[in-house]
Amino acid sequence: SGSYMLWDESTDDLILGGAAKLGIGTTAPGDRLELNISSTSTDPVFGGTPDQGIRLKNTSATAGNFTSILNLNSAGTLSSMIAFRNVDHSTPNTAGAIDFVTRNGGNLYRAMTIAETGNVGIGTTAPATALHVAGALTAGGILSIDDTTDSTSGTSGSIHTDGGVGIAKDLFVGGDIIVAAG
Repeated sequence: SGSYMLWDESTDDLILGGAAKLGIGTTAPGDRLELNISSTSTDPVFGGTPDQGIRLKNTSATAGNFTSILNLNSAGTLSSMIAFRNVDHSTPNTAGAIDFVTRNGGNLYRAMTIAETGNVGIGTTAPATALHVAGALTAGGILSIDDTTDSTSGTSGSIHTDGGVGIAKDLFVGGDIIVAAG
C-alpha cells in the first residue's frame, strides 16, 4: 500500500509515510490520526480525568510562551493556527489564554482571543468584557439584551454608543425612553 514506519534513532523521530495512519486507542484508524477514548466523564473542567485528550506542554516557564496547532498550506507556509498561551506559570495563579490566528496575504492576525478571564475578543487581544468586538459589527438577526436590571443608571441592560445612532427601519420600545443631557 506504500505505507511505512521509520524510527530514526539519531533524532529520536518516528516517521509515518505514504498513506500510513496512526491510531491511539483503535486498531483501525479512519484518518491520518485518530484518538479514541472511552470516558464517562461529562465535565471536562472538573471531571477528574486528566488522561482523556491531547496534552500540549511547553516546559519553559517564560510568561507568555505557548504551544500551538498549526495549519500549513502546500508550500509549507503557516496559514492559520490555534495558540494556547501560558499567561502565568506560578501555581496556584496559573493562567492561560487561547489565540486564533489567521493569515491574509503576508500578514498574520490574531483574529480572536479567549483571555484568561474567559472574555472573548474579536479584533482585540485584551477583551475588557464578555464579548469585546473591535471594529464594525454586523448582526443579521435580532440583537437581544437579556438583562432585566433597570438601566436608568446607564449600566446593565443598556446600549451605549460614543457616536451617533442611525435607525434604518422601525424602532420598537417596550418601555420608557429616557434622554439625558450630556
